[in-house]
Amino acid sequence: MSNVYVTNTAAAIEITGRFFEAMDYLVAARIVRGYKTVTDLWGIDRRNLAKLKAEPQHRTLKPEYIYYLERDYGISSRWVVTGRGRMLLPSRQTDEQNRPKMQ
Repeated sequence: MSNVYVTNTAAAIEITGRFFEAMDYLVAARIVRGYKTVTDLWGIDRRNLAKLKAEPQHRTLKPEYIYYLERDYGISSRWVVTGRGRMLLPSRQTDEQNRPKMQ
């Protein structure tokens, strides 16, 4: 059997890019320590997530990952999918505004 490579559409690649933009935000804002925190919570293989980030044109983002972002971290699934609106859901934006700034 030969290796079959998926070639994702531009839209799929953009969605994957926004997914990782949100993940990087969570790490930078110190909401999570790193990708391992999230992959352990969600029960997914960290290596597969790394491959997805490195090769979004050949790997497929699972829809449940977008669901988990919204459920666990208040990242708007609408924003991940369409790029419209704000990344954070309104309740999370308030939480972020009230969060003490690290010095």
